[in-house]
Amino acid sequence: MTVKALVVDDEAPARSELRFLLSEAGGVEVIGEASNATEALQLIRAIPYDVVFLDVEMPGFSGLRLAEVLGELEHPPAIVFVTAYSDAGSSACIAGSWSIWRRSRRSCRCTAGHSCSP
Repeated sequence: MTVKALVVDDEAPARSELRFLLSEAGGVEVIGEASNATEALQLIRAIPYDVVFLDVEMPGFSGLRLAEVLGELEHPPAIVFVTAYSDAGSSACIAGSWSIWRRSRRSCRCTAGHSCSP
């Protein structure tokens, strides 16, 4: 089974890198890409994604705020927060995320219900 994914990040190089890493991992098909939370929300309302790889810090409508909005959907997608900042993990865990993927380390660092480590 292939997971349908949306990549959301305000930085084009970060979106490109994540798209590459996901293609290398296999099992994930990136079928959408957004450069901000507003654009992402429009895509999510139009297409039923299984997972959203979401940057925590973006100008304006943050990834954390978007996660709250997505949590109110009848069938919300899974959320993996993606960030280059080590201090974002605590905020994302508080928001109830499933995981944090620090771009600089390329590894999952946080799971809901567990403590975060930088």
